Amino acid sequence: MKTLRRNNSRNVAITLIECLTYIALFFIVAGLAFAAYYRMEEQARGLSRNAGDISAAVRAGERWRADLRLATAPPQVDNGNVIRITQKGGEVRYIFRDKAVWRQSAGQPSPILILERVKSSSMQSDRRQRVTSWRWELELQTRRVEASVRSLFTFIGMAGTEAAR
Repeated sequence: MKTLRRNNSRNVAITLIECLTYIALFFIVAGLAFAAYYRMEEQARGLSRNAGDISAAVRAGERWRADLRLATAPPQVDNGNVIRITQKGGEVRYIFRDKAVWRQSAGQPSPILILERVKSSSMQSDRRQRVTSWRWELELQTRRVEASVRSLFTFIGMAGTEAAR
């Protein structure tokens, strides 16, 4: 029986080399897990920023379309950077400058920033048969240098004077 106990104790024990191997494997797996976690966290932050940019652009576009529907006269475009929309309560202006879109309504002393980080903005009329629609083409600046997707938006609306026909 003594020999059996000695054999069992040898089979149960692990060597120092085996212990170091297990520790090294643990650190490799833990390092890979941390790297995957931080990469995923970075991607999630980027997705959150993009979702915020998209929702801000959509809100600005819907505001522009609502102002356009309330127009009492055809909108006027000045230099491609300013559109003037005449309404019952006065004039609303959309201004593209300083890589941002600004909105100024009647009675406001200065324009209000409605969309920032804008790469390009173009508001123009689009004549179609007997109706003139208005198109706002908008491109946002990308936050990453190697971005594979560009943020392009096109909003189409009808001026209140055209919609009434």
